[in-house]
Amino acid sequence: DYYFLPYMSLYNKKHNISFEFNSYIQPYYFSTISKDIPFLTPFFEDHFSKKNIFKLSFSKLINSNFSINSNFSFLDEENNLVPFLINDNIHIGNPIAMYFDDVKKIKFNFNLSYNYNEIETFLNIYFTEIRSEYYNNLNYEPIFSFDYFFQIEPIENLLFSFDILYCSKRDALKTSTVSLENIEVDTLNPFFTLNFDVNYLFNDSFRINFGLKNLMDFQYELFDGYNVERGRRFIANLAYSF
Repeated sequence: DYYFLPYMSLYNKKHNISFEFNSYIQPYYFSTISKDIPFLTPFFEDHFSKKNIFKLSFSKLINSNFSINSNFSFLDEENNLVPFLINDNIHIGNPIAMYFDDVKKIKFNFNLSYNYNEIETFLNIYFTEIRSEYYNNLNYEPIFSFDYFFQIEPIENLLFSFDILYCSKRDALKTSTVSLENIEVDTLNPFFTLNFDVNYLFNDSFRINFGLKNLMDFQYELFDGYNVERGRRFIANLAYSF
């Protein structure tokens, strides 16, 4: 097959506004996807999709410490991969499989960032709307989500930080057969996570880290049927490089 894949980029330097159109082939390899989805069925075959994306971006530096960035994008993708749970007695562990769907996605992202001396912080806000070719009005991604990060260095080489993540509810596909018959739609609950970290750099080679993960003890699903968080937990790491 032959594809015409145009690319165009326009930029207004005076107002820091840019417009971009990009058409490209997106590869989905088992070796890559399985890193993010460890429950991916071994029967998944490498796959390619065609993407057309329109993106409008704006950025503004308020002062030397504070900046604003926002972008609005429209994505038209053929054969987008949508994860779903194989819920039967044939596959051990109820693995995640992939369903192909043509989707149209509208996404708006707004970012605020601030850096001053020993303080670094940023906020990302996302609004997403998806239209499915085969299952209309399903949102495989959260309609609303945000993440916030704050870090301070009270003394040299000592860093305190915390981050917050919130995702609204999402739709998920579930099937009782391998042939994609009798597909059901499930709703994954919204979730909120709060993490704390302390890092100390002894020298250029040796570093220690203490972290408190999922402080609010939320049990949530990134994929239908799998709780990825093991509740509130404490983590300690020692790192040495040479």
